[in-house]
This record gives sequence, C-alpha cells and structure tokens, in this order.
Amino acid sequence: MRWRLALGDLAGTREAITFGLLAIAFTIFSFASPYFLGSLSFSFILTNSVEIGMIALTMTIIMVMGEIDLSVGSIVGLAAAMLGTMTSHGVPFVLAIVIALATGLVAGLLNAAICIGFGLPSVVVTLGTLALYRGIAELVIGSNNISAFPSWFGGWNIKYAFGMITYPQIAWFVLIVIAIVVLHRLRFGRHVSFVGSNARAALFAGIRVNRMKIIVFATSGLMSAVASLILVSRLESVDNTAGVGFELVVITAVLLGGTDFKGGRGTIIGTALAVLLIGREDRAPKRRRPHRHEMVRISVQPTEIERRRHAHESH
Repeated sequence: MRWRLALGDLAGTREAITFGLLAIAFTIFSFASPYFLGSLSFSFILTNSVEIGMIALTMTIIMVMGEIDLSVGSIVGLAAAMLGTMTSHGVPFVLAIVIALATGLVAGLLNAAICIGFGLPSVVVTLGTLALYRGIAELVIGSNNISAFPSWFGGWNIKYAFGMITYPQIAWFVLIVIAIVVLHRLRFGRHVSFVGSNARAALFAGIRVNRMKIIVFATSGLMSAVASLILVSRLESVDNTAGVGFELVVITAVLLGGTDFKGGRGTIIGTALAVLLIGREDRAPKRRRPHRHEMVRISVQPTEIERRRHAHESH
C-alpha cells in the first residue's frame, strides 16, 4: 500500500495510456523495419527528443500551475541568435554561452513580470512575447547563417559517454529526475499543484503565488536557452529559424503526457513518455515516395549515420 501511495502521484491512468501508445508504435514500426529497434535508431530517437524534452519538463510544471508559456520556441531562437552573434563578433565563447543563458533567463523573467504587473493571463502575454522575441532574434542575427563555433562545441549529439548514450541524453535523464523530485516530492511541487487547482485559495492559504510564477517562468526561459545550446551544437550552425515551432511540439507532448490543460494535475513521467512518442515519428520507416522538400533530409541521413558509427567506434 505504501509503495502504491509513493508512486501514485508519479504516474496514473493517463500515463499508462501514453505508455501503451508508445509500446504500440514501437511494435508496429519494428515489424515495418528490422532496423527500427536497433541501438542506433533508438539513440536517434533520444537525440531528436533532447531539446524538446528539456523544455517540456519546465512546461509541465508551468501548466500544472495553470499557466502556459508560448514563447519558449522564440526564446530558443533568441538565445541561439545571441550565441551566434556574440561568437561572430569575437566575444570569448564561454562568455557568449553565459550571455545566451542570461538572455533566456531575462526573457522568462520578463514574461513573469508582465503577467504579474499587468494582471494578464500568461497565454496572452507569452503570445505577444513569442512575436517579440522572434523579432529581436531576427534583428540580431539577420539573414546570416553562423557556423564559426569552436570545434569542441559542435557535434555533442555524437559524443558518447558509454554505449550509444550521448552526453546531452544523460543531461536530459538527470533533468527528468530533478523535475520529478521538484514536482512530486518537494513542498514547492505541492504548492504548484495547489495553485493550479485554485489560485485564489492558494493565495488565501499563504502561498506566494507571484513568487512562484517568477520562479517557474524564469526557469522555463533558462531551460529554453540550455536547449538552444544543445540545438546549435547538434546543427553546428544557427540562423533566424532556430526554435521555430518548438512551442507547439512541447505543448503537445505535455498534454499527450496527461497534464491537465486547466492545471492542477500532471506528471513528469507522462511528459517524458510523450516526448519519446513524438520523437520516434522522425525515425518511423516511411513506405511512401518522399516529397521534394524531404529529399535533402533523407540524403543527409546516411552521412549522419556514418558519422555516429565512426564516432562510436573511435570512442
């Protein structure tokens, strides 16, 4: 009984459904292609999931609190633009990374400040800052495609810690554990759920709702900036399209993972499973003839596979 109570808030019926969908998808595609369940293919799925997965962790906490952040994709683009621009102007790369992370943090704090200062719903505020941050990113980087990054920074998606597990994947696993502890085991997480269920009652109960908004939105902005670093490292370049559409994928993953859109209920495990379910779409075997815009992507995949195999053998 104690074991069930201890795990009851970590996963439930909704998460079981998501896990069932994931198992069905893997079963179907494993029959469609004998290579789908290979370690390299699964590593690709995890690699495709890392950036979205990191942002989805903080988005889960935000949505459990009854809020939403539509600007995460634009913050990714803005942080990446700052990183690329600072690097191209000769700023020491470590300092450029700090500036990119600070950019994400400040963007998250600005979201919280506007929500609190003007009493506006977060969906309205972050819809506006989505356009604002994207516009600033395009102003900062223009039409440039910057790829002059240090050699040690690029290609972390093919640098293996052990087996077929890369360092960014390990970072995501660690963040999942931290998010589980924060949301499901700390008082802060209980307060998040309380605020999401009834913000007015939480305020009367002495919970500092505004301070919690500041913390979660700032963390969301910072996590988006971290995801932008991993994205730039994986692509080894940055332009003004970085992070476009991320917010839709992230919110889809959070809702598919069982988080209640109205707040008050959600789990990190459910979100992680949903991220993997979405991530495996890019590795699903396709039998149809590819469209013209997909030909470039398909032609590049063998080269990427060879790079991974060579990196793994060298390691």
